Amino acid sequence: MMLNPRTTDIDLSLEEYKRYARHLTLTKFDANAQKKLKGAKVICIGAGGLSSPVVLYLSAAGVGEIGIVDNDIVDLSNLQRQIIFDTSDIDFIKVDAIKQKIYKLNPNCNVKVYRELLNKTNALHILCLYDIIIDCTDNFDVRYILNNIALSLHKPVVYGAVSQFNGQLSVFNYRGGPSYYDLYAQDIILTDIPSCSQIGILGPVVGIIGVLQSIEVIKIILGLGYVLSGKLLLYDALNLKFKYISIKKLKKFIILAPICNFSSKAINSILNNFNHIVDKISFANVLGLDKTYIIIDVRTIVEYNLAHIEGSINIPLSNMKKLTTLIFFLNNFFNDKNFIFYCCTQSRSLIAAMILLNYGIKSSYIDKGI
Repeated sequence: MMLNPRTTDIDLSLEEYKRYARHLTLTKFDANAQKKLKGAKVICIGAGGLSSPVVLYLSAAGVGEIGIVDNDIVDLSNLQRQIIFDTSDIDFIKVDAIKQKIYKLNPNCNVKVYRELLNKTNALHILCLYDIIIDCTDNFDVRYILNNIALSLHKPVVYGAVSQFNGQLSVFNYRGGPSYYDLYAQDIILTDIPSCSQIGILGPVVGIIGVLQSIEVIKIILGLGYVLSGKLLLYDALNLKFKYISIKKLKKFIILAPICNFSSKAINSILNNFNHIVDKISFANVLGLDKTYIIIDVRTIVEYNLAHIEGSINIPLSNMKKLTTLIFFLNNFFNDKNFIFYCCTQSRSLIAAMILLNYGIKSSYIDKGI
């Protein structure tokens, strides 16, 4: 798959031939490839740490049009990782500052800015204008919105995410491949996941993931190499490790019958076989735990909305059983945390704890439920 295969109506000036000379000497890269970049339209959702290297490298590479969506302003704390900005940009609208920087780097690149947060009202109108969507946001609601529109428009999404010393990368909706929903189902409630402002982020980690995103975009435009579709790349900066996880495309999202509806005989069998190797904790003790513990409600979203432990995260057991990559998500975003599961009795929470234990992640469950 490549974008803009027709290049007969796209010309390169003498200045552009000189500017992209190091591209044109590459094998598998010629003037037609450079014209394809010039004819491409990509949009970056978010104007922060990930988007900084993305827009710099794509504009420098000669991508013809770049859209940027964000409603934030530059803050002093951004400069540690958002390398496209400098001290003089503080208090300026991010997308406007980026447009000026790109113009100075490559005036041949057309930049369109959207001084707003992507939402259900404007998403279709904005995203339909571009060939590739680059997910550089740290907002889960926005991420689901853009992926929903991308699916309906059959647009590829180049996904990046970072936290502390770790990063993630994948390409969704590519040639009918897996989507973001196949990685994280939408009924998983992730609003309590700590942000970079709460738990921090090592600046260069953002740069590495952003650079890799820009490479995937160029590969998609030109039809070069292997595109990271159907796999999630996990980057561990502290141990300098890259790991790949396969993402399976789900035919549909099936809500499994609640485990608590199993027969008493089946539940007793589960408890007798496994509760001696999984730690359990009383409900009273849970209420006094510190922030090193993450409490996860594995009941359905309906049960969770009726009543739940304050500060808990809702991840229905059915999703944990279907989406094994969720296990790696928990491990990646909650380093050095202890997981405690609960449900209405203890059967679902015990199974959830067993799932994590199977992946080497220590966890507990609330004895006798809540």
